[in-house]
Amino acid sequence: MAGDTEGLDSSAPAGLRMTKVDMKVALYTRVSTEDQAREGFSLEVQRDYLLQYAKNFGWDVVCSMSGRDVYMDDGFSGGNMDRPALKKLLFDARNKMFDLVLVYKQDRLSRRLKDLLGLLEEFETLGI
Repeated sequence: MAGDTEGLDSSAPAGLRMTKVDMKVALYTRVSTEDQAREGFSLEVQRDYLLQYAKNFGWDVVCSMSGRDVYMDDGFSGGNMDRPALKKLLFDARNKMFDLVLVYKQDRLSRRLKDLLGLLEEFETLGI
């Protein structure tokens, strides 16, 4: 029903006011050796933060990578798109496995603006 807000989280930012029921989210983390040394945010810190964020909203975390709950690229540069977990995330996105992708920072997806915009455009086209 239009205007019905039951089941919505009104404390969430406008772009994240979604129903808690059946919301599936994918978590993506990435760090390269260079990033770890410079900024000090490990894969574990990113993972824990994102898992807690999803839990706070009551969202279901999904990941099709065997034995993992997060799409994780360890030691891969964000300067290119040739990353195993990112490729799997995109494959799963195209197969409608989740409704939302969460990252610790935008540059975890890509450090190249052109690639980042391409990813965001594809996610938007897919309804993610």
